[in-house]
Amino acid sequence: MNKKIPVLITCDLEEFDIPLEYNAKSINQQTQYEISFNGMEKLSKLLEKYKVNSTIFTTANYAVNFPEQVIKLSQNHEIASHSFSHSNFSEDDYIKSKEVLEGIIKKRIHGFRMPRLRKVDYNLLVSSGYNYDASLNPTWLPGRYNNLKSPITPFNKNGVNIIPSSVTQVFRIPLFWLTFKNLPLFLSKLLFRSIINNGLFVFYIHPWEFSDISNYKLPWYINLVNGDDLLNKFDLFLNYISEFSEFKTCKEYLNEK
Repeated sequence: MNKKIPVLITCDLEEFDIPLEYNAKSINQQTQYEISFNGMEKLSKLLEKYKVNSTIFTTANYAVNFPEQVIKLSQNHEIASHSFSHSNFSEDDYIKSKEVLEGIIKKRIHGFRMPRLRKVDYNLLVSSGYNYDASLNPTWLPGRYNNLKSPITPFNKNGVNIIPSSVTQVFRIPLFWLTFKNLPLFLSKLLFRSIINNGLFVFYIHPWEFSDISNYKLPWYINLVNGDDLLNKFDLFLNYISEFSEFKTCKEYLNEK
């Protein structure tokens, strides 16, 4: 393949609150932030190794706790909103998170991703000043969402540009953090080669996955691979896809499109 495909690597930089979601071992807020901070430090070095300009969807709460890290990340990556907090949501959080993030990085926030990919009010997104949303995973995830009837490539709805996460055309098999973690690397490579026939690859992952979270009683499919083992696996994946990829932020992709 001679022509390179736009590849959007995106990260959800959030409080590590997933143990609370599964009624597992309690975890205080400071530890939640530190686990994500340490994972982001590792991930940012890996992204720099492959010259990946990513889009980092961060909660305002996280950015308030680690403004220096977020400011530094904003120099090479696009910062976007992941709402105000990861555990709670109110309609005011669209605008409040945007204002807080803009105040920290001194740049305009263009994009939004809802925590846990819940439904988004596109009218409120527009009125809050966003240009795009990346909360759609156009597949079926039992117990979470069923988006099998949604488009699998970017589209516009109610004045908002929608950037779906990537799935295969046939059977809509997603390649995202959960499948990447659990599939053998060669299968992730095959899925990637299938998906780029659509002309775009959109991938998302969490920095907390690159910290050692093995002591937390999470479902096996979340804890199967984490920490440095996952970092090494992602390193191999980025090395493979670099041959076919033109890494872009979501904003860069939309501007060029």
